[in-house]
Amino acid sequence: MKQRKKSPATGKALLWPLLVAFGQILTAWRAGRNYQRLPEVLPTNKLLPPSGSTWPGVAIIVPARNEAQNMRRLLDSLVAQDYPLYEVLVVNDASTDATGDIVRDYAERGVRLLESEGPPSGWTGKNAACWLGARASTHPWLLFVDADTELSPLAVRSSVAFALAQDASALSLFTRQQCYSFWERLLLPFAYQQYFVGVNARRVNGPSGSALANGQYFLISRAAYMHAGGHAATAHSIIDDVMLATSLKKSGVTPLACRGEQLVAVRMYTGLRAIVHGFGKNSYLFLRHSPVTGIQTALSTTLAASVLLLLGEARRKCSWRIACIALLAYGAQVAGMLGWYRRFGVRAAYALLAPFAALGFLGIALNSMLRGKTLPWKGRRYRVARTRYRLPTSWFMEMGRAMLTNSPRSIAADSAFGLSQLPLPPQITGTEHIPRAGSFVLVSNHYQRLDLWIGWSGAVLIDAVARHRDQPIAFHYITTDRARLGRFTLPGTRWIIQRVANVWGLVLVTPPTIAREHVEGQRFALLRILRLLKHSTTPVCIGVMPEGDEGNTFGLKEALPGSGRSLLALSRRGLPLVPAAVWEVDGQLHAQFGAPLSLTANSIAMNDVDTDSALRTTVMQHIAALLPIALRGQFGEVTHGTLG
Repeated sequence: MKQRKKSPATGKALLWPLLVAFGQILTAWRAGRNYQRLPEVLPTNKLLPPSGSTWPGVAIIVPARNEAQNMRRLLDSLVAQDYPLYEVLVVNDASTDATGDIVRDYAERGVRLLESEGPPSGWTGKNAACWLGARASTHPWLLFVDADTELSPLAVRSSVAFALAQDASALSLFTRQQCYSFWERLLLPFAYQQYFVGVNARRVNGPSGSALANGQYFLISRAAYMHAGGHAATAHSIIDDVMLATSLKKSGVTPLACRGEQLVAVRMYTGLRAIVHGFGKNSYLFLRHSPVTGIQTALSTTLAASVLLLLGEARRKCSWRIACIALLAYGAQVAGMLGWYRRFGVRAAYALLAPFAALGFLGIALNSMLRGKTLPWKGRRYRVARTRYRLPTSWFMEMGRAMLTNSPRSIAADSAFGLSQLPLPPQITGTEHIPRAGSFVLVSNHYQRLDLWIGWSGAVLIDAVARHRDQPIAFHYITTDRARLGRFTLPGTRWIIQRVANVWGLVLVTPPTIAREHVEGQRFALLRILRLLKHSTTPVCIGVMPEGDEGNTFGLKEALPGSGRSLLALSRRGLPLVPAAVWEVDGQLHAQFGAPLSLTANSIAMNDVDTDSALRTTVMQHIAALLPIALRGQFGEVTHGTLG
């Protein structure tokens, strides 16, 4: 008797159940492995630091808004620290409860209270409070601690000892979560597991790869913090910890993400409403900031929530095959959650409810994405939507024809047209500093993000210059000859940019990081500029963005090597350097021009490298002085006083 073949439909029907089951097995393995690979900071009572010298001073900074219910528990643990030299600063972020009064009760025990009237425009409350606290202390190390944490007496000593032993300038601890209510016990362990599905522990703690940090306990050397721009460089971000870690990594400092359950405990949320708001404000932004990791987490959560559907489908179809796979998926999910519930001090029986935890967390994430334009937190609402800047299709058609035929176009006229399409006209100040006649060099920041192409920033500056001149001027911007991701050149972009350069009269240069840090491309660009200046029949405006081709909206970066010497060469030929800054506030572009400057250098006192570095710093400081302090990055100390 011949065996009957299984119908194709039956095989296809098993694909989704098998995928769900495989997803639970993979999730359990990846999340557990990734978390365990984070180095663990254990308690230590060493009397001497690893360096063999003395313990460095530590400023413990607590941003607090309406934290009366947590403040005494936290401060009791802070004043009991077994550490020889530290201070505690609590920044009261315009609290409407008894937070300030409670902190004053600890004044005799060395706790300082700093009052804040709330964040300035463009800042979140926590970023502003942390920045205020950091600037109020002079200790060489800064420890940022959330108000809902509780430290063991050896927490500061152990974390500082670990950082010194690892020669790390920054580290954060993932803490032991305290769960008391039903919703905390159900949702928080599951949320942690899903978070670590897409976290590559080796990459985040290495010089390359994405950055990771936990703002509940973040220890940073003051030098590294200020060099990266501190919280001022990420002033607008709600996911302040990850963004600060990213700024540190971009500045050359690798912040270590570590486990510290034996040193720090935290009760993040006290009920379902707090969980929805807390994870809601992070889920949407986490996906936007780390799309690869976020997509992995979103896919894993979706598959986890599908276990319930799979069990229901097995019953509805009365299929023993689907039932077996569904039970396998459920068993893998429960087994994978046991370690997380145990780590959180939650009874193992809660693991049996893992499918419901997945469904609830998926709902929180979807709610966050649907409400992505404004996110409520601590009695404030933060707007995270990005304005889209668009040009009509007809303009792209005209530009395309010009590129194909190498027909010149006026970059000033195109800039004016582009600005006429903006939903809000740009706000421009400092135009009295634009030279009315003659040639000059325009140096500005590279303000760019996904929905804001650098062309818009350039258009604002070009149009402002053209409108405030007494005589015509030709524009020649120096720009990269390719678009890239890291060192990878995006295919076809060199051809496109070359033709755009032909149309608009741009001066192309190969990024030094592509040219293995060599600056021959910059020298070639400089020679071309000098020829343009010599042979041009009209004055020339040379546009330069010293940061290079990798712009951002988070804060200034270091200028490229060689840019200082190039600007010096132009300055020595009598061209004034006019600094300018561009930024965005609530969908409106802003620009400010500064007073012209000239560069000088003592070639006898300094070698070429030192001269170039000093000149680059000088130029970037002049640009930084025109930007809101939140965007000055590592040049945030150019002005004095409070936030503004």
